[in-house]
Amino acid sequence: MEILKILLVEDDPDWQDLLQGYIKDACNNTSGKTSNQEYKTEAITTFTDSQKKLQDNDWHLLVTDIGLRDSRHSDKDKLGIHLVKLAHKKKIPTIVVSGTPVLGSRDTRDLLKKDDVADYFSKRNFDDKEFIKVVQKILQDQLQSSPNKKKRSQQEKDSLEKAYTLQSQKVANLRTALVIETDVSRKFQYEQQLQSEERTLKELVDKLDAIEQQLQATDFPHSKQVDKQEQLQNQLEQEREKLKNEKEIFISYAWGGDSETYVECLDTVLQSKGIAIIRDKRDLGYKGLIKAFMEKIGRGKCVIAVISDKYLKSPNCMFELVQIAKNGDFYDRIFPIMLPDVQIYKPIERIKYIKYWEEQIKELDEAMKGVSAANLQGFREEIDLYTQIRHTIAELTNLLKDMNTLTPDIHSESDFDELSKAIAQRLDE
Repeated sequence: MEILKILLVEDDPDWQDLLQGYIKDACNNTSGKTSNQEYKTEAITTFTDSQKKLQDNDWHLLVTDIGLRDSRHSDKDKLGIHLVKLAHKKKIPTIVVSGTPVLGSRDTRDLLKKDDVADYFSKRNFDDKEFIKVVQKILQDQLQSSPNKKKRSQQEKDSLEKAYTLQSQKVANLRTALVIETDVSRKFQYEQQLQSEERTLKELVDKLDAIEQQLQATDFPHSKQVDKQEQLQNQLEQEREKLKNEKEIFISYAWGGDSETYVECLDTVLQSKGIAIIRDKRDLGYKGLIKAFMEKIGRGKCVIAVISDKYLKSPNCMFELVQIAKNGDFYDRIFPIMLPDVQIYKPIERIKYIKYWEEQIKELDEAMKGVSAANLQGFREEIDLYTQIRHTIAELTNLLKDMNTLTPDIHSESDFDELSKAIAQRLDE
């Protein structure tokens, strides 16, 4: 019986140990293997040694870093690319795991298009579960499972499609029930149930996508490679966007009145200190997508929130606040300034905002009942947003009232010195 051999090229000891563990997990859980199927993983740290190994032996899988420490070569940042090319010539499936910043989009495109790399993983946001899945898929292919594999995949696809149809109808019924329900408590129950059923629906979609890729790989292997290339190109773009976001400072505030006047002063002072903040009126641009911009604010590493009474009653402002909370690390990422008209320090004051959003839900719900339920795109999303705000505003205002945010006058009289220091500290983390 042939032993399946995996060559791991990684010069970082910690990453080498991690990857060996994940490869072992993949080998132990690969479907289609016989009970006595053997695997062998060999770990190499230098380009020269791994190059010899690739030339001298037949391997079933290469897992390689791109940047390798090797004193005999000058282009250390990209030495792994030479291994990828050699593996391609020897028809060895390859997975790239790299933290090399110089690996640009053209390099990645070349790796995928010319050298048939099976997948690319960044060390910055490494997905161990996805890595194990890819290793398992390659090893399954190498084991050359039975000729009935395609038939079984098609049967599984048919079964999943039936489940998807039923689940889609279930989700649609819940959405309708959520819209027409008037009781707030019952609405909350529907919302929780809907979130659970939507997660189940997404899991079915992911499984269907995986089966479809398997079937396409059998019939159209090249098209699968092109799809993978586009997917990884998008992943690289997302990583670059994430790196950019980590140094961006956003501001969330209500337009008009005292709030905007205060923000103008804040913006001017911070810019004089060399601190540039991203602001919708200046940076969104003509025909810019408002929701996408607000979601970007929600993902920001630093978000200055100028909270006013108008802010806590604004759907857009509250959407931004909810997004900040949903993306985690709320306390670390938000830098609030509380204007005098916002009243959240007594329970009775916070309840007024809860009542306000309950009234907004009721008013919109009643208005929607007066028209046909068909083609109400946008309205359902709006009432869903109001409901989400209603269920989170108590917790959010409780968190905000517990922070020592200083007064607006203290901030402005000190030229926002404490705020500037706190932002600088956060950006350095």
